[in-house]
Amino acid sequence: MTPRTTRLSTDSAWHSAHVHYHEKDKSGLLIDAVAPLLDRVAGVTEAVFVVPHWRQGPHLRINIRARDHDWSEVIRPAIEETIGAYLRDHPSTTRLDEGSLLPQHRLLAEMEMELGPLTPWYPDNTVRFAPFQSRRHAVGGDQKVADLITDFSVESNGLYLDMSRHIREGRDRLDLLMLTLTFTTAHAMGGLRRNVGSFRAHSERFFDACDRPDIWRSAFGEKYRDHRDLVVDRMRTVARTLDGDAPDGIPAEPVPFVREWAELVTRHAERADPIIESSVLSVLPTAAAVSEGPHLSEYRRLALSNAEYIRRGFGNPVFQRYRVVLNYTYMFLTRMGLLPRERCLLCYLAANAIEDVYDVSAIEFLRKFVAEHPVPRVESSPEQP
Repeated sequence: MTPRTTRLSTDSAWHSAHVHYHEKDKSGLLIDAVAPLLDRVAGVTEAVFVVPHWRQGPHLRINIRARDHDWSEVIRPAIEETIGAYLRDHPSTTRLDEGSLLPQHRLLAEMEMELGPLTPWYPDNTVRFAPFQSRRHAVGGDQKVADLITDFSVESNGLYLDMSRHIREGRDRLDLLMLTLTFTTAHAMGGLRRNVGSFRAHSERFFDACDRPDIWRSAFGEKYRDHRDLVVDRMRTVARTLDGDAPDGIPAEPVPFVREWAELVTRHAERADPIIESSVLSVLPTAAAVSEGPHLSEYRRLALSNAEYIRRGFGNPVFQRYRVVLNYTYMFLTRMGLLPRERCLLCYLAANAIEDVYDVSAIEFLRKFVAEHPVPRVESSPEQP
Protein backbone atom coordinates (compact mmCIF):
# COMPACT_ATOMS: atom_id res chain seq x y z
CA MET A 1 0.00 0.00 0.00
CA THR A 2 1.23 3.49 -0.82
CA PRO A 3 0.85 6.24 1.80
CA ARG A 4 -1.40 8.99 0.56
CA THR A 5 -1.45 12.64 1.48
CA THR A 6 -4.38 13.42 3.74
CA ARG A 7 -7.05 15.64 2.14
CA LEU A 8 -10.30 15.69 4.06
CA SER A 9 -13.71 17.06 3.18
CA THR A 10 -15.70 19.20 5.59
CA ASP A 11 -18.72 16.87 5.66
CA SER A 12 -16.84 13.83 6.96
CA ALA A 13 -15.88 12.85 10.51
CA TRP A 14 -13.69 10.38 12.36
CA HIS A 15 -15.21 7.13 13.62
CA SER A 16 -13.61 4.27 15.55
CA ALA A 17 -14.01 0.55 16.05
CA HIS A 18 -12.12 -1.09 18.91
CA VAL A 19 -11.39 -4.77 18.31
CA HIS A 20 -10.65 -6.32 21.70
CA TYR A 21 -8.24 -9.19 21.15
CA HIS A 22 -5.95 -10.22 23.98
CA GLU A 23 -3.49 -12.35 22.01
CA LYS A 24 -0.06 -10.70 22.00
CA ASP A 25 0.41 -11.57 18.31
CA LYS A 26 -2.27 -9.64 16.45
CA SER A 27 -0.68 -10.06 13.02
CA GLY A 28 -3.33 -12.55 11.89
CA LEU A 29 -6.14 -10.21 12.89
CA LEU A 30 -4.37 -7.30 11.23
CA ILE A 31 -3.36 -8.95 7.96
CA ASP A 32 -6.14 -11.49 7.44
CA ALA A 33 -9.08 -9.39 8.63
CA VAL A 34 -8.36 -5.67 9.03
CA ALA A 35 -6.37 -5.21 5.80
CA PRO A 36 -9.04 -6.88 3.60
CA LEU A 37 -11.70 -4.86 5.41
CA LEU A 38 -9.93 -1.59 4.59
CA ASP A 39 -9.62 -2.61 0.95
CA ARG A 40 -13.32 -3.45 0.89
CA VAL A 41 -14.43 -0.02 2.17
CA ALA A 42 -11.69 2.06 0.51
CA GLY A 43 -14.17 3.66 -1.90
CA VAL A 44 -16.10 5.34 0.92
CA THR A 45 -13.26 6.21 3.31
CA GLU A 46 -11.31 9.46 3.20
CA ALA A 47 -8.60 8.49 5.68
CA VAL A 48 -7.78 5.56 7.91
CA PHE A 49 -5.22 4.42 10.40
CA VAL A 50 -5.00 1.41 12.66
CA VAL A 51 -3.17 1.43 15.97
CA PRO A 52 -2.89 -1.06 18.84
CA HIS A 53 -3.95 0.17 22.26
CA TRP A 54 -4.04 -1.13 25.81
CA ARG A 55 -6.59 0.93 27.79
CA GLN A 56 -9.44 -1.24 29.13
CA GLY A 57 -7.82 -4.30 27.61
CA PRO A 58 -5.55 -4.96 24.60
CA HIS A 59 -7.24 -4.04 21.33
CA LEU A 60 -6.78 -2.69 17.82
CA ARG A 61 -8.32 0.67 17.04
CA ILE A 62 -9.58 1.05 13.49
CA ASN A 63 -9.96 4.80 12.94
CA ILE A 64 -11.80 5.78 9.77
CA ARG A 65 -12.79 9.18 8.46
CA ALA A 66 -15.95 9.05 6.35
CA ARG A 67 -19.35 10.63 5.86
CA ASP A 68 -21.83 9.62 8.54
CA HIS A 69 -24.10 7.86 6.06
CA ASP A 70 -21.23 5.81 4.62
CA TRP A 71 -20.08 4.90 8.11
CA SER A 72 -23.47 3.70 9.33
CA GLU A 73 -24.69 2.08 6.11
CA VAL A 74 -21.50 0.62 4.59
CA ILE A 75 -18.43 0.67 6.83
CA ARG A 76 -19.85 -0.33 10.20
CA PRO A 77 -21.76 -3.34 8.78
CA ALA A 78 -18.59 -4.38 6.92
CA ILE A 79 -16.63 -4.25 10.18
CA GLU A 80 -19.23 -6.32 11.99
CA GLU A 81 -19.24 -8.91 9.22
CA THR A 82 -15.51 -9.14 8.43
CA ILE A 83 -14.03 -8.72 11.90
CA GLY A 84 -16.85 -10.66 13.53
CA ALA A 85 -16.16 -13.64 11.26
CA TYR A 86 -12.45 -13.56 12.07
CA LEU A 87 -13.10 -13.46 15.82
CA ARG A 88 -15.44 -16.44 15.55
CA ASP A 89 -12.98 -18.46 13.47
CA HIS A 90 -9.76 -17.39 15.23
CA PRO A 91 -10.69 -16.38 18.78
CA SER A 92 -8.10 -15.15 21.23
CA THR A 93 -7.50 -17.75 23.92
CA THR A 94 -5.03 -15.76 26.03
CA ARG A 95 -6.04 -15.18 29.64
CA LEU A 96 -4.71 -11.95 31.13
CA ASP A 97 -4.96 -10.77 34.73
CA GLU A 98 -6.54 -7.33 34.65
CA GLY A 99 -5.50 -6.54 38.21
CA SER A 100 -1.83 -7.44 37.78
CA LEU A 101 -1.55 -5.19 34.72
CA LEU A 102 -3.20 -2.20 36.37
CA PRO A 103 0.04 -0.69 37.81
CA GLN A 104 1.66 -0.88 34.38
CA HIS A 105 -1.39 0.72 32.77
CA ARG A 106 -1.41 3.53 35.32
CA LEU A 107 2.20 4.28 34.41
CA LEU A 108 1.38 4.16 30.70
CA ALA A 109 -1.58 6.48 31.21
CA GLU A 110 0.71 9.00 32.90
CA MET A 111 3.47 8.70 30.29
CA GLU A 112 1.09 8.91 27.33
CA MET A 113 -1.30 11.46 28.89
CA GLU A 114 -4.11 9.02 28.24
CA LEU A 115 -7.60 10.10 29.28
CA GLY A 116 -10.43 7.84 30.36
CA PRO A 117 -10.93 4.84 32.67
CA LEU A 118 -8.41 2.01 32.81
CA THR A 119 -10.94 -0.52 34.05
CA PRO A 120 -13.11 -2.48 33.65
CA TRP A 121 -11.78 -4.26 30.58
CA TYR A 122 -14.10 -4.98 27.69
CA PRO A 123 -14.58 -8.68 26.88
CA ASP A 124 -12.03 -10.44 24.72
CA ASN A 125 -13.05 -11.22 21.11
CA THR A 126 -15.51 -8.35 20.85
CA VAL A 127 -15.92 -5.27 18.66
CA ARG A 128 -16.90 -1.99 20.26
CA PHE A 129 -17.78 1.20 18.39
CA ALA A 130 -16.53 4.26 20.25
CA PRO A 131 -16.06 7.98 19.62
CA PHE A 132 -12.77 8.85 17.95
CA GLN A 133 -10.22 9.86 20.58
CA SER A 134 -8.12 12.81 19.46
CA ARG A 135 -4.70 13.43 20.98
CA ARG A 136 -5.31 17.17 21.03
CA HIS A 137 -5.17 17.29 24.83
CA ALA A 138 -1.65 15.80 24.74
CA VAL A 139 -0.31 18.62 22.56
CA GLY A 140 -1.54 21.57 24.58
CA GLY A 141 -4.94 21.73 22.90
CA ASP A 142 -3.44 22.78 19.56
CA GLN A 143 -5.71 21.32 16.87
CA LYS A 144 -3.27 22.06 14.03
CA VAL A 145 -0.55 20.06 15.79
CA ALA A 146 -2.96 17.22 16.57
CA ASP A 147 -4.00 17.13 12.90
CA LEU A 148 -0.37 16.91 11.74
CA ILE A 149 0.26 13.95 14.03
CA THR A 150 -2.91 12.28 12.76
CA ASP A 151 -1.80 12.94 9.19
CA PHE A 152 1.42 11.05 9.86
CA SER A 153 -0.53 8.12 11.29
CA VAL A 154 -2.74 8.08 8.19
CA GLU A 155 0.09 8.39 5.68
CA SER A 156 2.14 5.69 7.41
CA ASN A 157 -0.77 3.25 7.62
CA GLY A 158 0.10 1.49 4.37
CA LEU A 159 3.66 0.98 5.59
CA TYR A 160 2.34 -0.24 8.94
CA LEU A 161 0.33 -2.96 7.22
CA ASP A 162 3.08 -3.83 4.73
CA MET A 163 5.75 -4.07 7.43
CA SER A 164 3.48 -6.18 9.62
CA ARG A 165 2.95 -8.55 6.70
CA HIS A 166 6.71 -8.55 5.93
CA ILE A 167 7.52 -9.60 9.51
CA ARG A 168 4.72 -12.16 9.67
CA GLU A 169 6.09 -13.82 6.53
CA GLY A 170 9.49 -14.15 8.22
CA ARG A 171 11.27 -11.78 5.85
CA ASP A 172 12.77 -9.72 8.68
CA ARG A 173 12.76 -9.43 12.45
CA LEU A 174 10.74 -6.74 14.18
CA ASP A 175 13.73 -5.36 16.09
CA LEU A 176 15.96 -5.23 13.00
CA LEU A 177 13.30 -3.62 10.85
CA MET A 178 12.64 -0.99 13.51
CA LEU A 179 16.40 -0.39 13.81
CA THR A 180 16.36 0.10 10.04
CA LEU A 181 13.74 2.85 10.36
CA THR A 182 15.75 4.49 13.14
CA PHE A 183 18.88 4.62 10.99
CA THR A 184 16.83 5.76 7.99
CA THR A 185 15.31 8.75 9.80
CA ALA A 186 18.71 9.93 11.03
CA HIS A 187 20.43 9.48 7.67
CA ALA A 188 17.64 11.11 5.68
CA MET A 189 17.55 14.11 8.01
CA GLY A 190 21.15 15.29 8.02
CA GLY A 191 23.18 12.11 8.26
CA LEU A 192 24.05 9.43 10.79
CA ARG A 193 27.20 11.10 12.07
CA ARG A 194 25.47 14.40 12.66
CA ASN A 195 22.55 12.85 14.55
CA VAL A 196 24.37 10.36 16.78
CA GLY A 197 23.79 12.59 19.81
CA SER A 198 20.01 12.18 19.64
CA PHE A 199 20.32 8.40 20.02
CA ARG A 200 22.86 8.70 22.81
CA ALA A 201 20.64 11.18 24.66
CA HIS A 202 17.58 8.92 24.33
CA SER A 203 19.36 5.90 25.77
CA GLU A 204 20.97 7.97 28.53
CA ARG A 205 17.57 9.27 29.54
CA PHE A 206 16.42 5.67 29.91
CA PHE A 207 19.40 4.85 32.15
CA ASP A 208 18.71 7.93 34.29
CA ALA A 209 15.14 6.74 34.87
CA CYS A 210 16.24 3.28 36.06
CA ASP A 211 16.73 2.32 39.70
CA ARG A 212 19.95 0.49 38.78
CA PRO A 213 21.33 2.24 35.68
CA ASP A 214 24.64 0.37 35.93
CA ILE A 215 22.88 -2.97 35.45
CA TRP A 216 20.94 -1.77 32.41
CA ARG A 217 24.00 -0.06 30.91
CA SER A 218 25.97 -3.29 31.27
CA ALA A 219 23.15 -5.34 29.72
CA PHE A 220 22.84 -2.97 26.76
CA GLY A 221 26.61 -3.01 26.29
CA GLU A 222 26.61 -6.79 26.20
CA LYS A 223 23.83 -6.74 23.61
CA TYR A 224 25.92 -4.49 21.38
CA ARG A 225 29.04 -6.64 21.73
CA ASP A 226 27.05 -9.77 20.87
CA HIS A 227 25.30 -8.24 17.85
CA ARG A 228 27.73 -5.55 16.67
CA ASP A 229 28.30 -7.02 13.20
CA LEU A 230 24.57 -7.40 12.57
CA VAL A 231 23.81 -3.83 13.71
CA VAL A 232 26.69 -2.26 11.77
CA ASP A 233 25.82 -4.21 8.63
CA ARG A 234 22.21 -3.00 8.78
CA MET A 235 23.38 0.60 9.26
CA ARG A 236 25.74 0.42 6.29
CA THR A 237 23.07 -1.16 4.12
CA VAL A 238 20.63 1.63 4.97
CA ALA A 239 23.24 4.26 4.08
CA ARG A 240 24.05 2.54 0.76
CA THR A 241 20.36 2.29 -0.10
CA LEU A 242 19.83 6.03 0.43
CA ASP A 243 23.17 7.20 -1.00
CA GLY A 244 23.34 4.81 -3.93
CA ASP A 245 26.97 4.01 -3.07
CA ALA A 246 28.41 0.81 -4.49
CA PRO A 247 32.10 0.52 -3.51
CA ASP A 248 32.58 -2.61 -5.62
CA GLY A 249 30.74 -1.16 -8.60
CA ILE A 250 27.79 -3.48 -8.11
CA PRO A 251 24.59 -1.57 -7.21
CA ALA A 252 23.40 -2.39 -3.72
CA GLU A 253 20.04 -4.11 -3.48
CA PRO A 254 17.69 -1.67 -1.72
CA VAL A 255 16.60 -2.59 1.78
CA PRO A 256 12.80 -2.93 1.89
CA PHE A 257 10.97 0.16 3.16
CA VAL A 258 14.08 2.38 3.51
CA ARG A 259 13.36 4.70 0.59
CA GLU A 260 9.64 4.81 1.34
CA TRP A 261 10.30 5.71 4.98
CA ALA A 262 12.88 8.34 4.03
CA GLU A 263 10.40 9.97 1.66
CA LEU A 264 7.70 9.93 4.34
CA VAL A 265 9.78 11.55 7.09
CA THR A 266 11.28 14.09 4.69
CA ARG A 267 7.81 15.12 3.56
CA HIS A 268 6.59 15.50 7.13
CA ALA A 269 9.68 17.39 8.23
CA GLU A 270 8.72 20.05 5.69
CA ARG A 271 5.32 20.40 7.42
CA ALA A 272 6.69 20.47 10.96
CA ASP A 273 6.83 24.22 11.64
CA PRO A 274 3.49 24.40 13.53
CA ILE A 275 4.74 21.68 15.88
CA ILE A 276 8.04 23.49 16.41
CA GLU A 277 6.29 26.80 17.04
CA SER A 278 3.92 25.18 19.54
CA SER A 279 6.83 24.15 21.81
CA VAL A 280 5.23 20.71 22.24
CA LEU A 281 8.68 19.13 22.01
CA SER A 282 10.46 21.69 24.17
CA VAL A 283 12.74 20.07 26.71
CA LEU A 284 14.45 23.18 28.04
CA PRO A 285 15.66 22.21 31.51
CA THR A 286 14.15 23.66 34.64
CA ALA A 287 16.33 24.79 37.50
CA ALA A 288 15.20 21.72 39.43
CA ALA A 289 16.28 19.40 36.62
CA VAL A 290 19.75 20.88 36.45
CA SER A 291 20.10 20.88 40.24
CA GLU A 292 19.68 17.10 40.11
CA GLY A 293 22.94 16.91 38.19
CA PRO A 294 24.55 14.24 40.38
CA HIS A 295 21.63 11.92 39.59
CA LEU A 296 21.98 12.41 35.84
CA SER A 297 24.44 10.70 33.53
CA GLU A 298 27.40 12.82 32.51
CA TYR A 299 25.99 13.19 29.01
CA ARG A 300 22.65 14.62 30.08
CA ARG A 301 24.15 16.71 32.85
CA LEU A 302 26.49 18.44 30.39
CA ALA A 303 23.76 18.86 27.78
CA LEU A 304 21.12 20.22 30.14
CA SER A 305 23.38 22.63 31.99
CA ASN A 306 25.01 24.40 29.04
CA ALA A 307 22.95 27.33 27.78
CA GLU A 308 24.90 27.68 24.52
CA TYR A 309 24.44 24.01 23.65
CA ILE A 310 20.72 24.31 24.27
CA ARG A 311 20.46 27.54 22.30
CA ARG A 312 22.23 26.13 19.25
CA GLY A 313 20.28 22.91 19.27
CA PHE A 314 16.79 24.14 19.99
CA GLY A 315 17.27 27.33 18.03
CA ASN A 316 18.17 25.38 14.89
CA PRO A 317 15.15 24.80 12.60
CA VAL A 318 16.88 21.88 10.84
CA PHE A 319 17.46 20.08 14.13
CA GLN A 320 13.95 20.86 15.31
CA ARG A 321 12.41 19.34 12.18
CA TYR A 322 14.55 16.27 12.70
CA ARG A 323 13.30 16.02 16.29
CA VAL A 324 9.70 16.10 15.07
CA VAL A 325 10.12 13.21 12.64
CA LEU A 326 12.34 11.30 15.06
CA ASN A 327 9.47 11.44 17.54
CA TYR A 328 7.14 10.29 14.75
CA THR A 329 9.53 7.37 14.24
CA TYR A 330 9.46 6.48 17.93
CA MET A 331 5.66 6.68 17.83
CA PHE A 332 5.65 4.28 14.86
CA LEU A 333 7.97 1.85 16.67
CA THR A 334 5.45 1.72 19.51
CA ARG A 335 2.66 1.19 16.99
CA MET A 336 4.57 -1.78 15.56
CA GLY A 337 4.75 -3.33 19.02
CA LEU A 338 8.10 -2.24 20.45
CA LEU A 339 8.19 -1.51 24.19
CA PRO A 340 9.81 1.73 25.45
CA ARG A 341 12.72 -0.29 26.88
CA GLU A 342 13.26 -1.99 23.52
CA ARG A 343 13.19 1.36 21.73
CA CYS A 344 15.87 2.70 24.08
CA LEU A 345 17.99 -0.39 23.40
CA LEU A 346 17.76 0.27 19.66
CA CYS A 347 18.88 3.86 20.24
CA TYR A 348 21.84 2.59 22.28
CA LEU A 349 22.78 0.12 19.53
CA ALA A 350 22.43 2.81 16.87
CA ALA A 351 24.60 5.29 18.78
CA ASN A 352 27.33 2.69 19.34
CA ALA A 353 27.33 1.60 15.71
CA ILE A 354 27.58 5.17 14.41
CA GLU A 355 30.41 5.96 16.83
CA ASP A 356 32.30 2.80 15.86
CA VAL A 357 32.02 3.18 12.10
CA TYR A 358 32.37 6.95 11.82
CA ASP A 359 35.02 7.23 14.57
CA VAL A 360 33.08 9.81 16.55
CA SER A 361 32.05 10.06 20.19
CA ALA A 362 28.90 11.87 21.29
CA ILE A 363 30.19 12.34 24.83
CA GLU A 364 33.63 13.57 23.69
CA PHE A 365 31.99 16.08 21.37
CA LEU A 366 29.85 17.32 24.24
CA ARG A 367 32.80 17.55 26.64
CA LYS A 368 34.76 19.57 24.09
CA PHE A 369 31.82 21.86 23.38
CA VAL A 370 31.15 22.55 27.06
CA ALA A 371 34.85 23.23 27.68
CA GLU A 372 34.83 25.77 24.85
CA HIS A 373 31.54 27.34 26.01
CA PRO A 374 31.70 27.38 29.82
CA VAL A 375 28.60 28.35 31.76
CA PRO A 376 29.04 31.94 33.03
CA ARG A 377 29.28 32.35 36.76
CA VAL A 378 26.31 34.04 38.38
CA GLU A 379 27.61 36.91 40.49
CA SER A 380 25.69 38.00 43.59
CA SER A 381 24.06 41.41 43.30
CA PRO A 382 25.14 44.11 45.76
CA GLU A 383 21.79 43.81 47.54
CA GLN A 384 22.32 40.12 48.25
CA PRO A 385 24.86 38.49 50.55
